[in-house]
Amino acid sequence: MINFSYDHYDTPTLLPEGNQFYHQTWLNFMATGSVETASPTSPSALSVLKFGADAASLTWTGSTDNVGAMYYVLRDGVRVGRTNTPGFHDYGLLPDHTYTYTVQAFDAAGNLSTPTAPLSIHTLSSNTVLGLGASYTASTPSSGMYPDQGGTELLDGVTAAPEYTDPSWQGRYIAPANTPFSYTVDLGTAQVIDELALDFMIDSRARIFAPGVSYFGSTNGVAFTPLGEATSRYLGYGSVGDRQWAESALITTGSPSFRYIRVTVANKDRSWTFNSELRIVRMTQGPRPPIGPLSFAEGRTYTSAPAAHPSYPDSGGELTDGVIGSATYADPAWQGRAGVTDYTVTIDLGSQQSISGFETGFLRSDAGSIAPPSFVRYQVSSDNVNFTTATVVNAPGSTDNARIPYTGFAANPVTGRYVRVQVKTSKAWSMLDEIRVLKTDQAQDKGYTVTTSAHASYPDTGSKELTDRAVGSGSIYAPEWSGRVGVSAYTVTVDLGSVRPATVFRSGFLRGDAAAVRLPSTVSYSISMDGVTFTPVGSATPASVPDLSRATATFVSTSPTSARYVRAVVTTSTQWSFMDVFEVFN
Repeated sequence: MINFSYDHYDTPTLLPEGNQFYHQTWLNFMATGSVETASPTSPSALSVLKFGADAASLTWTGSTDNVGAMYYVLRDGVRVGRTNTPGFHDYGLLPDHTYTYTVQAFDAAGNLSTPTAPLSIHTLSSNTVLGLGASYTASTPSSGMYPDQGGTELLDGVTAAPEYTDPSWQGRYIAPANTPFSYTVDLGTAQVIDELALDFMIDSRARIFAPGVSYFGSTNGVAFTPLGEATSRYLGYGSVGDRQWAESALITTGSPSFRYIRVTVANKDRSWTFNSELRIVRMTQGPRPPIGPLSFAEGRTYTSAPAAHPSYPDSGGELTDGVIGSATYADPAWQGRAGVTDYTVTIDLGSQQSISGFETGFLRSDAGSIAPPSFVRYQVSSDNVNFTTATVVNAPGSTDNARIPYTGFAANPVTGRYVRVQVKTSKAWSMLDEIRVLKTDQAQDKGYTVTTSAHASYPDTGSKELTDRAVGSGSIYAPEWSGRVGVSAYTVTVDLGSVRPATVFRSGFLRGDAAAVRLPSTVSYSISMDGVTFTPVGSATPASVPDLSRATATFVSTSPTSARYVRAVVTTSTQWSFMDVFEVFN
């Protein structure tokens, strides 16, 4: 059965969403008495144009059809979009995750093509955010009850909690309906803009609704080019609902360069609009190496016993291919075993390596009877015969439908060519995706100074937590977190003891809305030979993550650098900032 509709205001040949194809299919049926059965040709050459930590832009070569082809976009086997043109912007992705896309053509008669070959991308761990602290104007002042304090809240990097009482929100009352107001931002110089995202609050009890948002760009502040209307998304990576924080996001077409950005906002009659932050993002162009330079195991061969179950097989090299599984067991990055209480994987690193730690990802899905292991033992050997235990990781706290990393570090860096991972589990399903053998953290157990001491309620026990490589969980009470409050920035300076290679800089932070624990707006890294004069190497912004989650701010230098002292300047709000580790890799 074919269902479509339009009214007397519509022209059948100019209908949106491919309805002109439905109209033509109906005309063909009226002329012939039958519905055509020819499927569209398969789309091809699926590729990624650009992506960041939470969004991606896809393109492909279109299909042909005797009437007209439309497209379904599938992420990890689930339809997430439909489009009439060979391109799609996908929003609401999780940072540092692997997603697999396919595209399937269909026509108005319901005929489906074969899908494209799958395309996997691994999102960035954090976004490059532009314009923090830039000046802006608003065409309509904010309400005195919910003011834009200091005229800086929109670009201060502080994301408000999903309660309208959070002072980071600025509010405006809209009357009459759809009377738009606008923000205009001056970036100071023209910059390439890949994504724009204005956040908003929804609370129907207080008549705070989701606005309509459109974006414009200009090089001179006078003539503005329309960039498009935004798509709303909820930070929990689902649909927008009531009493939630959400964003109106837009990925730009191509790589336009503008100095000025204008955001127009419209809402229902006699309603409130609440905004706290505008993100202006520079994305990565083209595909990205899956996991980065931190694992000795990537691309190496291994053996496992027993073998993975045929329903969730090891398709060849999965555990060292750098691809991280998503939160669904249908993701081909996962391999599974059932009915066994333990199994082992042995990796050949190819040569002797100095190893500081290990990480293996496991899936938890209570409904799917997929349980994380009770513990994982990591062992090292030089000859593949005699193995020495480097560390044992017991089951960390976890949530349902999530990837659980089992991360452990040796008391001191250990040397070996072979790494054995022993997994102790129940007879339920056990699913793992990737084993990482971590390079030496140059900062591990090194001394450091902090410009602001941790609060007594969340102390830096022994003044060693930031370099002990102990990673915090999603609880503010986890002892790995040290907390600071009442400062807008603090600095961590680590003395590596001697001049050492330093190429990758990474630090971890907690988001906890109910406790007013905020992610930093930016973390800036610098290096020094003498501890006095520091040279900036780069900065990173933690990506938006769900509440009670850990985010990392990672910067990878494009050229080799060496230093004795490394510094992280953490720019945050005056609310709580929780940090667990500061790591430096070659």
